[in-house]
Amino acid sequence: EETATRTTNIRIQDSENLVANFNLTPNVSEPGLITLDANDSRSDDLEARPLNYSWTIADDKNTLLELSFAPAQISPPLLDVGVYTITLTVQDYRGVKDILVRSYTVPEAEAEN
Repeated sequence: EETATRTTNIRIQDSENLVANFNLTPNVSEPGLITLDANDSRSDDLEARPLNYSWTIADDKNTLLELSFAPAQISPPLLDVGVYTITLTVQDYRGVKDILVRSYTVPEAEAEN
């Protein structure tokens, strides 16, 4: 039986010139281990000043991880089976923000035969 990962994207933009984006890559053998990579986020800043990244991971009851001024790529602690909301906030030097929210489901382990 195959398990599918579902994601839902929600975008909140202050400016069309700043775009928060991230890739979520689950570990093949342990889908609760993920890597989040926001290096595809972009700004129209001609001087290419660094962007500020903030990450939040929450389940339906608690915020499990909250990182401000974090790197663009993180590998959070192991997530249990369940549904999580992952929020990336990208802010440029002007204080303009873009927020991308995705839902991620960690499936139950497949039974071995």
